[in-house]
Amino acid sequence: MDEEQTAGYREPCGVCSAVDWGVSDEGRFYCRSCHNVIEEPERWWTQLHPAHPGSPPSAEGTQNQEEPERGRQWVICEAFQFILRNQANALLKLGVRPTFRDEVLCQLWRIYLQKSRQAYTNNPVRTSTFKVRGQDSDSDSAAEMSVISASETDGDTNASSTAGSIAGSSSDWSQYSGSLDAASYLSARLRRCRHGLMTMKKTLALLHLALVWIREPLTLSDLLRLVNEGHVPYVNAYEALPDEMKLEGKDALIFRVESVPSHRAVHKEAQTLILFLQLPAFPPISQQSLLHPALLSLRYLMDANLPDDLHPWVCRLMERAGMADGALHTFNRLSLPVLPLYDVQAAALVIVTMKLVFGLDDHTEWDLSNDAADQDDTGNLFSVRRWFRLVQTALISAQRRREQHVARNTVDPRNFF
Repeated sequence: MDEEQTAGYREPCGVCSAVDWGVSDEGRFYCRSCHNVIEEPERWWTQLHPAHPGSPPSAEGTQNQEEPERGRQWVICEAFQFILRNQANALLKLGVRPTFRDEVLCQLWRIYLQKSRQAYTNNPVRTSTFKVRGQDSDSDSAAEMSVISASETDGDTNASSTAGSIAGSSSDWSQYSGSLDAASYLSARLRRCRHGLMTMKKTLALLHLALVWIREPLTLSDLLRLVNEGHVPYVNAYEALPDEMKLEGKDALIFRVESVPSHRAVHKEAQTLILFLQLPAFPPISQQSLLHPALLSLRYLMDANLPDDLHPWVCRLMERAGMADGALHTFNRLSLPVLPLYDVQAAALVIVTMKLVFGLDDHTEWDLSNDAADQDDTGNLFSVRRWFRLVQTALISAQRRREQHVARNTVDPRNFF
């Protein structure tokens, strides 16, 4: 296993200059020759790098001793791996637990590469297999992190016989030709016979699955909001690719996107991805989990500036609807084969509760607000009318700020000429 995890790290030891790395029980790299221990060197890449086990890429660019001025050969899954890592790092900076990237997302990506036969397999897909040109593709799924058996991922895992064979199959590559496999990646034939190819939309789906796995209180709506606000790279994620991964020609059709996908689209991708990777049952979502509607609805009440007194009624409605059982919110391919819509369910409970209590038919809620105003001399009674006006004003202000931010960051097309 040490050879597999350190296959992509070929830097000499700073003490004895040997290139013979192992992994300690704590997960840190050490030199087998002099036992020098170093900080874990970009494990995301060294463990998963599919195309070139001998030269892991970095933010500064991959070192290529033979032809440093020409960069190096690269394939599509490498660029997606780099983008996915940047997205994960952005979430870590926003407060997501480190286990999200190092123990969950990293493993999901490794399993995806194996299932799609792009890496970690003795029978990798080769560029020469596909010659037809075409358009885009979609579909995927994932597997258990902490209890994955060695036979499932290591039995046919060989970091040397992965997508690296793709790179080795092209002798006329130059630094201006882009990726090696863009044409085959976009081919109509490949779309018909292979449903596991990565897309930009799938990167968000993979992030969502990893967040759900660790029961992080970051819903799909939260993730898309962070993407829309630019906190998580997506639309311009390709701009952060290393110098040796400059997009040329067909690469742009794969990595350049014009807008953030909808909630429905990303959830559909996550559902497809989860089945493609054949994930086992997710960790249970109990009533103490922040993804359970009992606690998630409380968060939404606070976010919407609604009274806390509504929460017991939301919980009563949840119990009457039979939604309190944690098993109904824990993905399981056998008992619950559909990935739950955690945010949608919690928001729906709040809305239905408000409809039952306040009417919400454009008449009853205003009549109740008038009655509350007549009977309330202190201003402590909740008024739907007053709440609506406050929330509407806040939403309009937020929308204006967002439009101003977009306008400030919009590039004038005339500057291109």
